[in-house]
Amino acid sequence: MDHLSKANPALVTYNGRSFDLPYIADRLAYYGIPPQFRIPDFDLLHFSRRRWKDRLPSLRLTALEKEIFGIARVDDIPGQMVPEFYETYMSTGNCGPLVPIVEHNRQDLISLALLFCHLMGEWYGR
Repeated sequence: MDHLSKANPALVTYNGRSFDLPYIADRLAYYGIPPQFRIPDFDLLHFSRRRWKDRLPSLRLTALEKEIFGIARVDDIPGQMVPEFYETYMSTGNCGPLVPIVEHNRQDLISLALLFCHLMGEWYGR
């Protein structure tokens, strides 16, 4: 939580307003941690809808990766399977199922940064 309370923090997400932020709020409440700050969030799904809703048939992050950046994920697990892989790890103690989760999240972060920079470049000429 400390890194979110420093000067000028912000969150950049993809569908974060509908998924990530409510999930984080629930986890904070579960552990009895009061949210002591409000920080701006940039949900790139909403910006992407404004930019590509009439041009692209899908605005899933993986679809934007492919259409905008030419990135095709190989051997990626669908995001909805992450909890199942994590449960397997928790029940067996085998860390093998964590590998595809980490790789999936790594690619999400890279694509999120690429998308943020791309949109900022289009709107601000950078």
